[in-house]
Amino acid sequence: MEPLVIESAGLDARPGQPMNPVAVELLHGPGYDTTQERNHRSKQLTVEMLCRARVVYGMDRGHVERLEGMVNEKVDGVKPRVKMLVREGIPDPYTYSEEAWPPLMDMLQRGVEERLREHLQYRKHASFRWEGSG
Repeated sequence: MEPLVIESAGLDARPGQPMNPVAVELLHGPGYDTTQERNHRSKQLTVEMLCRARVVYGMDRGHVERLEGMVNEKVDGVKPRVKMLVREGIPDPYTYSEEAWPPLMDMLQRGVEERLREHLQYRKHASFRWEGSG
């Protein structure tokens, strides 16, 4: 069975930027291993990433609209589905104060867990790996 590969990239990411220290600390709090996150560098979404994707998730309605435009304009052949990560959308935490980050991170975690469960319910013996973040 083909492994499930999860990639993350930003629409407006400045490639090569480290993860925000607030995000690293919030990940460390619930026990995530943040060793790799401390070496993380952002990457911008590419047409190549869209071409190999089956599903692309946006954090808010604006992201989804931009992703749909990119997919329709730049991807030939089988196009990935574009969906909201969570129905209510997740505001970009970079525009908020540090105090607002924990609930936004909770929404992000819930969304990722729900989407992963959706994909894995059809794959009884699936494996997956996490690749870099945007």
